[in-house]
Order: sequence, then structure tokens, then C-alpha cells
Amino acid sequence: MPRNMIEANQRLFGRLADAGGQLLSSELRLQKRAVQTDADEKQWLRQLKVWTSGHLLLGGASKIAMGDFNGDLYLIAIGLQIVDPPAELERVEVNAGIFTATVSELEVGIIPSSDVSTRLLEYVFYPVENGIELLDIEVIRPFFQPIEIYRVDRASALAIDPEFGLRAATAAVLCSPSARSLVWPQSSLDRLRFMVRDPAERAPFHLLLRALTEKREDAAFLAMYRCMEQLFPVPKIAELSAELKLSGAALGIASTIERFLGWRRREEDAIAHLFGELDATLVDRMVGVVGIESQEGNRSKLVSRRVYELRNQCVHYRPAHASDTGSGFGGWLTLADLMLEAVQSLYARYAIAFDAAEAKT
Repeated sequence: MPRNMIEANQRLFGRLADAGGQLLSSELRLQKRAVQTDADEKQWLRQLKVWTSGHLLLGGASKIAMGDFNGDLYLIAIGLQIVDPPAELERVEVNAGIFTATVSELEVGIIPSSDVSTRLLEYVFYPVENGIELLDIEVIRPFFQPIEIYRVDRASALAIDPEFGLRAATAAVLCSPSARSLVWPQSSLDRLRFMVRDPAERAPFHLLLRALTEKREDAAFLAMYRCMEQLFPVPKIAELSAELKLSGAALGIASTIERFLGWRRREEDAIAHLFGELDATLVDRMVGVVGIESQEGNRSKLVSRRVYELRNQCVHYRPAHASDTGSGFGGWLTLADLMLEAVQSLYARYAIAFDAAEAKT
């Protein structure tokens, strides 16, 4: 359904009026104003569909939204500076129609300043005669967070999940150093750039995007752990599916069994199984990071047990963890880098678990 242009402008100027506070009289607030648009911009204002989700909130007031106009898919970056965007993201000029549609539909932040009320009174809410006062977009734009819009190449892997836009959002954040509080190893950034462009990649991008934008290293590690956690039931369910000749996707079968029988894989056993399937050299690299005192015995099991202990430190309270130095572990981001490598490997190994059609073959 086309957007009502009058209502969109009312929402935009209503937000500016609220920012103006008591300095703006009720008479000034009630006078009719609109952003000036030409015929092409009016089409954008009427027809641009925009949507977002909690997964695309990046901290502070920055966020990413997705859009559709005439069948093309767009990524909308709010409060986010994308440096050297990839070829799959073609920058488009934010015209008056795009701007008004975006501000009216999304919570685009107003840039705070000590003189915002005075500036609004001088440049926006000045007294006008009868009729509608049309204001140039360049008068309105400086009051709001910067908005950028990119056309997403429909033929690329970045457009695989248009409903959520997680691949495109991850690609955008990889090109936005200001959106990443942590100093990730270059190996992680390069690996993620490859993963978002791999159409066969099945890793959960909502968790990878969360890890990339976390402000704490232990939280980034925990997001990587949760990527692996989604695979915990898969090996045993895959065996059961083969035994019973079930054709559904393993994760779907696991969900059904849990719903009816309450079955869940024991977590420590599940992670030990997955680590046992990792390349031995990757496990050896983890040994030096997680601080295992004794390296005798099954190295993958020793590492998985230590990773599970670190996970518990992140999610369960222990008196020893009451202070920031309680755990004594400082390699969260290095371990998260290695966990990302493990996630990529394991999701490639168990890709069939996500696709019922593949499971039938």
C-alpha cells in the first residue's frame, strides 16, 4: 500500500517539533510544513518499503534497515559510515523522498546540540502565511543522523536473506570501522568477508553480526559459542534420521523431538563431539590460547571442556567472577577468531542438516 505523503511529513516535522521543546509555540507547531519533492522523489516517498529488526540494531542510535523500491533491494545505513563499500552494494543518492520515507518509518535519531531549539526556530519553524511551507531537504537533513542507502545486487549472496538482510548488514559493518568497537584480527574480518559471499554458507549470521558489533570481548566469544550451540543436536539426530529413514532436515527433526519428548543433547558431550571433528591443527592452535595446564590425553576434549568452562563464566555467576579479573582469562577475542574458523568448518560439514531436499539424497 502506498505511503501517505502528508502523514509521512507530519511524522517528520512532529519529531522535530518535539526536539524544539517549549521554545516552539503551539501556533508554530500547527502550521503546515513539508519537505519539497519533485515527481521522482514523490515516487520514492510513496513506494519505498522499509523494514528492520532487533538484529540490525548496532548500538547507540546506529542501525541498518532494508528497503524495496520497484523490485530492487536496498540497504539503509543510519548513523553508520560505510568506507569503500563492496561492489555488491551500490551507493544511491538519498533524495528528499527517500529521506522523508526513512525518517517517518524508522527511529532516525535527531543529533543533539545545545542550540537545536534555536536552530529549529530559525530554519524550520519560523512563522509562515497560509498554505504549506515547503522546505529544502538540505535544511532538514543536518538535524538528523546521517542516512546512506545502497542498492544490493540481487544476483549476489548478500541478497539471499532479503527479509532479514543479515548478510548485507554484515558486509556493511565489515566496511564500517566505527561500527566495530573491538579490534578484531584481520583473519576474522577476511573470513567473514568470504562467508557472507558464499551462497552455501549456513552459519547463523544474526550471531556473527552480533559478535562483530559487541563491545566486550567475552560477549563476542559467547556469540561464537552460540553459533556452535545450534549444531549440538545435529550429529545424534543425523544418526537417528538415518536409522529411522527420516527425510526431514536434521534441525527440524531435532526441534520436533524436543517439542514432544523434551530431549536435548547434553551440552558438554555435544561440544566435545563437535571439537572432535575439527582439524587437529586448529585444535592445537586453541590449546595455546585457552591455557590448558595438562596437555596429556585427548586434546580436542581438553579444549572443548575448557571452552565450555569459559562459556559458563560468561553466562553463570560465580563468586570468583564478581570482579572483572575473576576469571584471569584475557584471550577472548583471539579465541573468538579461532571459534569463527571452527564455525565455518562445522557448518560446512553439517550443511545437509538444514536442507530437507538434500537430506533425501
